[in-house]
Amino acid sequence: MSIKVRQIISIRDPELAVRFFTIGIYPGKYIELIRQAPFGGAYFVQVDQLFFVLRKKEWEALETKIVRT
Repeated sequence: MSIKVRQIISIRDPELAVRFFTIGIYPGKYIELIRQAPFGGAYFVQVDQLFFVLRKKEWEALETKIVRT
């Protein structure tokens, strides 16, 4: 399985932006998609040395660009 590394460009939802910022997810950071749950479920990601599970709505609120696959 390939790990996709993306750079966060912006966060579309202002409420989620506040929450993400408090846990260290903000524009400019690199986020690695480690695994996605089946049937469009949660996303297991890594930011710096921290691991998170994001809901589909949270993942879709992140505007990113692929840096490496």
